[in-house]
Amino acid sequence: EMRTQLAALLEHEHAPLAVAQQAAGLVGDTPLFTSLFNYRHISSAARAAEGDRQPTVQGIRNVYSRVQNSYPLTVSANDLGSGGMSLSVLAVNSVDARGVGLLVRTVVENLVAALTVALDDGPDLALQSVGVLDGR
Repeated sequence: EMRTQLAALLEHEHAPLAVAQQAAGLVGDTPLFTSLFNYRHISSAARAAEGDRQPTVQGIRNVYSRVQNSYPLTVSANDLGSGGMSLSVLAVNSVDARGVGLLVRTVVENLVAALTVALDDGPDLALQSVGVLDGR
C-alpha cells in the first residue's frame, strides 16, 4: 500500500512551487520548509576527503569556503560506520545551534536507553515520552 501511495505522488514531482504552496495553504512568499533533518552515511573515504578540504587540482588553492544552504535550520545525523555517529547543526544567527544540538543529543540518548530497556524485555515506552526520560 505504501509503494502505491508513493508511486501516486510521483505525478506531482515537478509541480511548480506556487502550486505546492497553494496546496499547503501558504501565501506565495512563505517557504514550504524552514528546517531540514538529514541522515547521511559517510564513508571513511568521504570523511578523509572532508577533513582535507583543499582541492586536488594542481595550481589552484582554496582561499575561502563556507558550508551553507537555504534552510534556517539544518540538523544532520552522520553515520560514520562501525558504530560511530556525529551530529552537525547549521543554523542562522537567530537560532541557538548549540541548544538544538543538545536537545537532539538528549533525545537520541534517551531513545537508545529506551530501546536498550525494551530489547532486554523491559516495558515498551510511548515514543512521545522518550524525550523526557530521566526528567530531561
